[in-house]
Amino acid sequence: MSIGCPSDGLRERKRRATRRALQDAALRLVAERGLEAVTVEDISQAVDVSSRTFFNYFPTKEDALAGDQRWLPPTEEVRRILLDERGSDLGADLHRLLRSAVPLLAVRRDEMHTRKQMFERYPGLLRAALAAFLAEEQALQVLVAERVGPSESDVPRLVAVTTTALLRAAMDRWITEDAGTEEQLTARVDEAFASLRRLMHPSECPAG
Repeated sequence: MSIGCPSDGLRERKRRATRRALQDAALRLVAERGLEAVTVEDISQAVDVSSRTFFNYFPTKEDALAGDQRWLPPTEEVRRILLDERGSDLGADLHRLLRSAVPLLAVRRDEMHTRKQMFERYPGLLRAALAAFLAEEQALQVLVAERVGPSESDVPRLVAVTTTALLRAAMDRWITEDAGTEEQLTARVDEAFASLRRLMHPSECPAG
């Protein structure tokens, strides 16, 4: 893509909008009719695109239902926090990273809640969702490896898995709360990091 080309920018926005519309339609139709009663053709018609167009975005209806499990901020933001403006404490920077992801996640709460119910109803959908979620974990691992260097070969994987687990624990609590506000998700992220720090450094915790 050429930098500053408005047509390319518009084209990409349209692609994202179509992808999002297909996911939303898949969730809505399956919630209404059940998984077996919904076809790729049904989902495509709901968005007014062809089945061929659907397959340009998703290989199966299950992948559309699993949806985009993106939780990292944009790559440039992740690089800024972990590399360009990094502090001396990797853990603190990872905390900042997840805090920066909160606004992006909070606006998707209703969608995530519906998808969670879908996974409970159809556990087979979890495989596609987990694969998409772990792709984000892999992206984080690559950037952590760039930060720590080749001498710490085991660290990037450990850090990425731990960070993912912290976020999932925070979101599992948050998504079941009545209000489910952005502030609450931030608090859950903070609590998850505090719990890990207490576990790893008990001597630093205040007495009583």
